Amino acid sequence: MNHLSGKVTEKAVEGVKLSKASQMILDASNDSCNISELRSDGDYLTDSGIEYQGGAYEGSRMLDDGRLLSTNVVNPMVTEKVDELSGNTDGATIKHELLETIIGVLNSPGSPAATSPQNRAKGYDAAHKGAKALDKNYKDLDAVGGRLERRRIHANGKTVETQEYFIKDRKTGKEISTGKFEADKKK
Repeated sequence: MNHLSGKVTEKAVEGVKLSKASQMILDASNDSCNISELRSDGDYLTDSGIEYQGGAYEGSRMLDDGRLLSTNVVNPMVTEKVDELSGNTDGATIKHELLETIIGVLNSPGSPAATSPQNRAKGYDAAHKGAKALDKNYKDLDAVGGRLERRRIHANGKTVETQEYFIKDRKTGKEISTGKFEADKKK
């Protein structure tokens, strides 16, 4: 990994047959025309203020130099809980989000962020389905909705907002917290 740019490069181990998902990630790491960005975040909101549960498809756009940039935002602390709740192996949700952004830039260039059913249909739905097909280890979280709880604390003349996201497990009916985070102030 380039520590200045954050670009990850990969090289296959000689003699090892890669899965289709691993091959796609390897190819994407060497693609100079399409950039697949997986950006980590520490709360439940995208930069535009949209709530998300672990990962958010941000779509893709053309850069000034003609390359395409596709972005997914993830909260690694939450994806760890999502993996635990859904029975995924460690890291499966992060890998799924990475595959979504790669498939999105390749198959739906210029697709919008998945902020509405109409926008989801323009790239996210196909990218999500494609990522699930490529990685059979990934399972969608079997949950009923979710609830974001915000608390504002006023202390020493400052206002601090914390966010905690709860998911109700469909199997047990139990509501589980995916973590509590101090929220960044979004404009």
